[in-house]
Amino acid sequence: MPAQNLVYYGSSNKPVSNSGNQSLQSGDDSVLSIHDEASYKKVTEEMYKQNFELAIRNKTLSVLRTLYAITMTSFDVGEIAQRIVDTVAKELNFNAVLINVVDYQEKVLRPLAITQSPDILQAIELMGKSFSELIVALDDTSNLIIDAIKDKERKITGNILDILVPFAVQEVADEIDKIIKVKTLIVYPLILGEKAIGALTIGLGKRVDDLSRAEKETLEELIDVVTIALDRAQLHQKLSQINTELQSANEKLQELDKLKDEFVSLASHELRTPMTAIKGSISTILEGYAGEVSKESRDFLTAAYNENDRLIRLVNNLLNISRIEAGRFTFTVVKVGMDKLISEVINNLQMAAKEKNLYLKYETDGELVPVFADIDKVKEVLINLIGNALKFTHEGGITIKASRKDNMIVVSVADTGHGISKEDQDLLFKKFSQVGSYTKQVGGTGLGLYISKQIIEGLKGKIWLESTVGQGSTFFFSLPVVSA
Repeated sequence: MPAQNLVYYGSSNKPVSNSGNQSLQSGDDSVLSIHDEASYKKVTEEMYKQNFELAIRNKTLSVLRTLYAITMTSFDVGEIAQRIVDTVAKELNFNAVLINVVDYQEKVLRPLAITQSPDILQAIELMGKSFSELIVALDDTSNLIIDAIKDKERKITGNILDILVPFAVQEVADEIDKIIKVKTLIVYPLILGEKAIGALTIGLGKRVDDLSRAEKETLEELIDVVTIALDRAQLHQKLSQINTELQSANEKLQELDKLKDEFVSLASHELRTPMTAIKGSISTILEGYAGEVSKESRDFLTAAYNENDRLIRLVNNLLNISRIEAGRFTFTVVKVGMDKLISEVINNLQMAAKEKNLYLKYETDGELVPVFADIDKVKEVLINLIGNALKFTHEGGITIKASRKDNMIVVSVADTGHGISKEDQDLLFKKFSQVGSYTKQVGGTGLGLYISKQIIEGLKGKIWLESTVGQGSTFFFSLPVVSA
């Protein structure tokens, strides 16, 4: 076929001839001269190639945007993986796409998602197992996917059996190959940091050498997106699972706590009745109503009386704890004169102070206005605070003060004991807390201050302490005054 004279136009839009490589118009305009049909064909092919690469690039960007959107619309690992493989296979025209995840705890590779085309489903049936059963041990390096994960590098094969072992033999693999028509399988390990979390396997209907540069770049970019999506979904799933387990454990603990409270309440009620009877009986004997009591017998009976009294206080504390935590801790609030109340408690405890050679005194700025309070419960607080002071003081004594500050009456109980360190002070008002080795030696339940705090705060007051090691401790509580 004779060479053709073709006329093109330069930038000035004036004709240019290819005959003899002569320009039909002189000047600085750009010109394109084509000598023959071969040159024209080469230019056309190059333009087609560039257009193809551009189309692939645009398609890749579109797919990547879709994949990013998928990761934002769900946190379910299986759902995200399935939508990824379906999108990639459809939009990029791949014969098959498979995602596996590594289960390091069970030391296996689990199938997560695969293209849901009729051909793929038929191929799975030929192996005689469901897709979820295609689990491979991590030490089975005869499987190419395991090999890629172990080496942390891409693997390529033209034999589909390489990714199907140990579930298929060559004859079955050949049948599967006829169905899905895959010429090349590329296995990409999904690496996050230094750890492989899974693998993405792509099945192509052509050889790797036939892939364009743009197609190869597309595959590489897919790996990063799939890795991030899978890791994000797995992390959320783990957090969700942990949250569910914690919630279940919390519900069980609440149920056990409720049963414990019910048991303590029942046991305390059952214990208090006989102990109260025992206390009354011993008191009757000590007072001589059953006849004269010898000194030795009186000592034994007094010890029994005191221990029984201690047990009654313990049972009462347990009952109060049970009521507090069950929301059944009620108050009978009336106008209370604090002077009289404090004096009564001090008089009852003077004998205990004298037995330890300690002073127990009360100081006030004058007659105090009444407060709103529950008489019995405020007495319980005072007995607890003064009782603790007596227990932990060996020289000196205890001073109780009361004064008005704004709309509150503030009561303080100061001792000359050992004092409490700053770090231990934060633990004092917590249930069952006992601070310092000396406190544990002296004994106690660690319930008194916790109950005292619940009482004072329940009466709209506050309770706190000030203490320095070696200088003693002062406990304060405040209660609102009766408005005029």
